[in-house]
Amino acid sequence: MMEEMSECTVLSCPAQFSRLSAEAKLFHSLSDATRLAILKALVVRPLRVVDLCALTGRAQPNVSAHLACLRDSGLVIGKPKGRETYYAIAEPEMIAALKATERVVSKVGHRICGCPLLPLLEQ
Repeated sequence: MMEEMSECTVLSCPAQFSRLSAEAKLFHSLSDATRLAILKALVVRPLRVVDLCALTGRAQPNVSAHLACLRDSGLVIGKPKGRETYYAIAEPEMIAALKATERVVSKVGHRICGCPLLPLLEQ
């Protein structure tokens, strides 16, 4: 059966590998609990840095650094309003992805921590 397969495998085809690499980077950008908490808060409504600090319990420089990562990744946008900036989810599909993640975790979350290849998450 291997003869029938294309010479271009998923990982050897540059276009497909580039796409997979971008998708892996998306998941990596979601792999931090603070960034994930920020995104979930922004699903409800646009928020300021000060609001996100209060919700996450993180200091302003920490929240700002995570927002910069999310903004640079194209996941959030900043909307200036007077002297303040409100951050919001950039793509509606991100909301659906976060909800899908919750459904998957509710089904297999107890097994995810069993993977020896995943680093231990900070408690």
